[in-house]
Amino acid sequence: MAKAKAESAKKKKDDKAEKADKKAKAAPAKGKAAKVPEPPKKDLRPLRSGEQPWPGRAVEASFGSKAKLVEAVRKLISDDLLDDRLSEDKGLEHVSNKKLLRLHTVGTRVQSEFGGRGGLIDAILAAEKRTKDEGYKTRLERFSTPRLVDMVDSARRRQKRAA
Repeated sequence: MAKAKAESAKKKKDDKAEKADKKAKAAPAKGKAAKVPEPPKKDLRPLRSGEQPWPGRAVEASFGSKAKLVEAVRKLISDDLLDDRLSEDKGLEHVSNKKLLRLHTVGTRVQSEFGGRGGLIDAILAAEKRTKDEGYKTRLERFSTPRLVDMVDSARRRQKRAA
């Protein structure tokens, strides 16, 4: 019986030693860099019907990379279609993909549909039947372009319901 207890204790000791060896191999030694995991594979599952692509996938599908999307949004900002309300420290590179996609769609829509921010503001004034109201026009000029696009959409919906 004593012999069985001794063998059991020895087996437990060996198991503990094996676990310690595995931990030592898994954890990098102090001063050494940890092993970098491999990037995920590009084989993405196909979208189901009605499913929207997530922002990262939409950026890759439309522009190829986030850098190209940033350049497209910068061009829209330089064309005065969007306001330049950026933090000088961070810039557009630190803005989320979703927000960049929204800014790009708004900017291209303003450019194609209204010709610029001035045309967008005039469309809001016409939709709300306040074309002569200069105070309201100066107030609208302070709003961001996405907010103005939302305002013109809601004004048009109100007109449609009233008609």
